[in-house]
Amino acid sequence: MAEDATRLHTRGCPFINASAEFPDADGPVRAVVRRHRDWFRETLTALATAAGSPDPGATAAGLVLLRDAMLVGSYLDGGDVAASFRATARTVAGLSAQ
Repeated sequence: MAEDATRLHTRGCPFINASAEFPDADGPVRAVVRRHRDWFRETLTALATAAGSPDPGATAAGLVLLRDAMLVGSYLDGGDVAASFRATARTVAGLSAQ
């Protein structure tokens, strides 16, 4: 995720950006954004479950929130956020700080 944000999403998250441009929560753009976010959260929940997380839903929610922050921070601050994201993501996921 850190590499994706700093290499491919240098203007922030396209889904966050689209939501800012189309703020109607019931509109078709936001429906696409919601489907993507649901898929992403479900994917992270499945990965956390497979990794033996004691609370996969909370782990996934924390990682989604952290990714959102990283994508915005990467756009505003440049690649400096990648190392912080990696360290914090490992903590959220319950992994050692290797």
